[in-house]
Amino acid sequence: MIDRIAGAVFALLLAAPACAAETYAIDPGHSIPAFEVVYGGFSIQRGNFSKARGKVTLDVAAKSGTIDVTIDAATVSTSQPARDDRLGPGFARACVPAGPLVCHAG
Repeated sequence: MIDRIAGAVFALLLAAPACAAETYAIDPGHSIPAFEVVYGGFSIQRGNFSKARGKVTLDVAAKSGTIDVTIDAATVSTSQPARDDRLGPGFARACVPAGPLVCHAG
């Protein structure tokens, strides 16, 4: 009896379609890319970007995945107004001369 059940389960597994990769959109309303920078070896400066979009693709069967994200560098915020003034649009242009977007795919 157990052999029949095991055989049936094995047959079902062989007949099941392979799982395809699934793609998920990054929800801009619920996603905030954040960063940390060690300053002077003893303090950590934190910040974030308020605008980002992209997608995440996961292939569980292949145990792999990719992320494709675009961040608007002009939306940098460190919660320190003086620092934010220095990091504003000029910072975005210095980081990405072609435009204020930082992109990553991989």
